[in-house]
Amino acid sequence: MSCSEFEVGSRVEAVTDFEIEEALARRDKWVHKIETGDSGEILRKLALGKHHSMIVRWDKIPQSRLSIDGDLFENVKVSNSEAPA
Repeated sequence: MSCSEFEVGSRVEAVTDFEIEEALARRDKWVHKIETGDSGEILRKLALGKHHSMIVRWDKIPQSRLSIDGDLFENVKVSNSEAPA
């Protein structure tokens, strides 16, 4: 799936529960559970040939930058929500 429907700086919301591995884990693989309704901001989009991904900062884990690969794009949608204060 392509990242073309998503824009950097826009908000996304999870439409189903899924898991993401920490992108830059040094020792152990940290797995984060994203639940339906969780929201975040797209920080970067990456498109290398057929491989598409985006980096999202989820509101519930603001210190992390988690990569979502194209096969997980169906689990999120563009959201009109604003970032929490």
